[in-house]
Amino acid sequence: MNSHPHTTARVAAATKVLRGHGIAPPILMEGHDFHIERSAGTSVMKDFFHFDQNLAPPENVAKLLAKVHSSPISWYEPLKRKFLERDLTLKGILEPLPPYAPCWCLPWSGFDTGMPILGVETQILKRQKNFRIAC
Repeated sequence: MNSHPHTTARVAAATKVLRGHGIAPPILMEGHDFHIERSAGTSVMKDFFHFDQNLAPPENVAKLLAKVHSSPISWYEPLKRKFLERDLTLKGILEPLPPYAPCWCLPWSGFDTGMPILGVETQILKRQKNFRIAC
């Protein structure tokens, strides 16, 4: 995990909610600056973009995604406000946008750490001729 304090706070808050909904593994031991989780199992990925359907049947993936998407998202609001206070220009642009806007997808945006990612290139995007990211 990125050791930036904002990343650490975001991951801790999200994982706490996911643990509360039985999605993330429980913490077995905790210290001042570490914790140990129960193993969540082995990877079920065939490659970067696909699940191995023998290890992760689509119906099981669908059930897991339904649990993830039914988890509350209110945990993120205080962090989002804190992240936006770092750059008032960015705040003016992003703050009015709805929670479902793609710019809030943190793996792409990086706004929480002040290191925004301005371009994304993956194999999927390379195949899409008119792909655009818009907030």
